[in-house]
Amino acid sequence: MKINWRVIILFILAMGVSQILIKLLSPSNFFTSPMYILLPLVGFFSAYYIAPAVMKYMKINDKHVFAGIFVVLGVICFYIVLFIFYWNVLKVLNQQPISFPYWQLLLDSAFFEFIVAGAFGIISIK
Repeated sequence: MKINWRVIILFILAMGVSQILIKLLSPSNFFTSPMYILLPLVGFFSAYYIAPAVMKYMKINDKHVFAGIFVVLGVICFYIVLFIFYWNVLKVLNQQPISFPYWQLLLDSAFFEFIVAGAFGIISIK
């Protein structure tokens, strides 16, 4: 059995980068929940195994372009989910203006580490 050292090194790098980002960008969340440790793991391996099929279906040959699309779509989807959540909360409370600290919520969430690790997973495919 041949060991793919490139994937192992990029996985360790992805986990290290995601943990460093948690420590630097939201230190109050560092090692407070298993989600901040497990979600990058899920992001890396799900992107690593699913991205080749998606890239083949979408006819995208460059993995770096697909990683960029993955990151942009992840950030947009997070914004849409937050907007719908805050819209529903404000609708129930009968308040009109919708404003929320989007970038701070993104950086404090484990979804940000999922996106980073998923991008590393996409880059690590052959």
